[in-house]
Amino acid sequence: MFEPAREVLGYIAELDERQRLILAVFVLLLFLALLLAPLAYLSNSWSEKAKRMEEKVRMSAPKLQSVAQLKGSVSALLEKAQAGASLDPTTYLRSIATDTGVKVKTVKASKGKREMEVEVKTLTVEFTETSLSAVSRLVERLESSPYMFRVHGISLSDTDGNGLVSGKLHIDFARKASRRHRR
Repeated sequence: MFEPAREVLGYIAELDERQRLILAVFVLLLFLALLLAPLAYLSNSWSEKAKRMEEKVRMSAPKLQSVAQLKGSVSALLEKAQAGASLDPTTYLRSIATDTGVKVKTVKASKGKREMEVEVKTLTVEFTETSLSAVSRLVERLESSPYMFRVHGISLSDTDGNGLVSGKLHIDFARKASRRHRR
């Protein structure tokens, strides 16, 4: 078992001093090459990975800024939804319509659809013989209110030719779902 090692040691013992020095330097260089080559490879590999990671971070920065802006917008919308949590939207809508001079005939509210923690109702407002400017003021007041109203449809008709219009507004109202509104 130790015979090959004894032969190698015997061979080295027969070498003169200069040959043993050359052999020692060769063995040392071989050892260093075997040790340092993987380290150099790993160093290059880590360096390349670090560069790729920096590039990914650089490419992600605009997306992260966009997400931060969207988060701000969503927070503002959620605040409006929270403000309307206990609001009766039909009563509020009738009040604003009266203030703006819109003659409301009927207000129909659909059963709310729930998206996560927000309930969305569609209100259909039928109005008669109202000036177009009053309808426009109603829309502006609703959409700029502290509550989450969005007009998504309007149909108008001028049936009597006096410049006053009748029609319908289709309005979405969103609010934070309270416990009684949650399913």
